[in-house]
Amino acid sequence: MLQPSITSTALPCWLRSVQRERTGLANAFTLACGTLIGVDALYLKTALPDTWRAASPVRLLPIALEALRGFLERRGWFDSVCRQLEGCAFLRNTWLFGDRLPPQRPAQLMQAARPVTLAAGAALPGTQGSLHLVGSGGLVLKDGKDRLLETVKPGGFVGEEACLSRPAAPWQIRAIAPTTLLAFDCESLQGLPVVTWKLLETHERRLRSLELNPRG
Repeated sequence: MLQPSITSTALPCWLRSVQRERTGLANAFTLACGTLIGVDALYLKTALPDTWRAASPVRLLPIALEALRGFLERRGWFDSVCRQLEGCAFLRNTWLFGDRLPPQRPAQLMQAARPVTLAAGAALPGTQGSLHLVGSGGLVLKDGKDRLLETVKPGGFVGEEACLSRPAAPWQIRAIAPTTLLAFDCESLQGLPVVTWKLLETHERRLRSLELNPRG
């Protein structure tokens, strides 16, 4: 196990396979080479809620956190970097984007994302070639006879069929509470094989759920 909380003394980065675990999250995330461990300590005021475990032999390059902070402040970048890190934290804690994402991609994805809001009970009128990630609230997927197929909670997503070049999904999508979403054009997800695999896995599971749903 690597150091479970990073303070102001060091900010390691790894060169091989490391898993990140967080209390309250069901999944452990395998992180991409070159990603900084503990970089959230730049803006968080409390101990980091993460544990890192080496999944293979690992080499670490310690970086003094205060030195990094000073470097960013001298160039006038500190506030913008912290805002960017904080904005990307949600993506890094989702099942879809938490695994093996190249270090620069969360910020690129957040820049490409479009905010969408739905009132409670409102329908999402087709995903229109975009993937929609639930930020708050929730969605339900129902078949043509208004039978529940799935409840999509924060961190979940809909619209994967568009990014897989599949036909329009045969289910209806409706908000179960005031809901915020992040919409990503499918082009922004290209070159992310782990994300594509998870989109495919989810879509196939939903189609099986539709087939197994009792008819009547």
